[in-house]
Amino acid sequence: MAGDSDALGRFQGDMETTLRLSQKYWGSGTGYADDFQRLTEMLAGFQARIATN
Repeated sequence: MAGDSDALGRFQGDMETTLRLSQKYWGSGTGYADDFQRLTEMLAGFQARIATN
């Protein structure tokens, strides 16, 4: 299980970087909001998978 938690931590860091870059590219428009929503859904999916294992 430690590997899953480590991977989730890395993913969260990557998510923050992606959102920072997205905001630089899109500003605060719908492109950034779409990226934020997509990444939030991905994170929730990963958390759910870890919880069931």
